[in-house]
Order: sequence, then C-alpha cells, then structure tokens
Amino acid sequence: MDASAHQKHIGTVALSTITSTPSTWDSGSGIYPLLVGHSYAVKCTPEGYAKFNVTAVGTGGDPDWSATVQYYFSKGSSFDK
Repeated sequence: MDASAHQKHIGTVALSTITSTPSTWDSGSGIYPLLVGHSYAVKCTPEGYAKFNVTAVGTGGDPDWSATVQYYFSKGSSFDK
C-alpha cells in the first residue's frame, strides 16, 4: 500500500469542474489549513477518491480541525458530478 500523502489543493473552483483525480499530488507530509471557498481532492486509501469544497471552518469549537464541506466520493479516478 502506498503510504504517501495524496492530497491536492485545487483552488477556488466549483466542484463540478473537477471531473477526474489529479495527475500530480501536492508533495510533503504537512497538513495544510483548509480555506473557505477552495476545493481539494484526496485519495481515500484503498476505497477511492473524494473531491470537496470547504464551506466553513472552525464550526466545531476548534478552528484548526473542524470544517464543513460539500463533497463527492468515487471508487474510480473520475467523478460523475
């Protein structure tokens, strides 16, 4: 199993514009802050992939770890929505 990080900060784009998984992933093992209005793609090992857009951060009392997102999950490398 590949234990390297599979995350991609895609920027301020609508989720509907992300139709497939990225061809490259952001490097490094750091956890970057989530930004409201930004979209991301992640690998959910080994089940598939998710794309999500952050709609709010700090909603659960801990601004460093809580977030509200809209997301789509796919078992393959493409997204239907």
